[in-house]
Amino acid sequence: DTMTITDQYNKWKESVGELSGQFGAHLINLEALVPSDLWGSYVGEEVDFMHFQGQGHRIVAEALLPHVRKMLGERVR
Repeated sequence: DTMTITDQYNKWKESVGELSGQFGAHLINLEALVPSDLWGSYVGEEVDFMHFQGQGHRIVAEALLPHVRKMLGERVR
């Protein structure tokens, strides 16, 4: 079987969606939310391409906040 990395990733996302449904969890796919220029940061001399920069974290936090508030029973402001 010669699945590409993209195929493997898509299969993994599908299985995560199925698993979340089995446990009654609401899956929020935010993978396209952070612009590509906010991905990658430096750790010493190395580039960490798997994580995003501070502004990317801020964007994700703002997107998650209404969902977290709803889970906690608070009203979204």
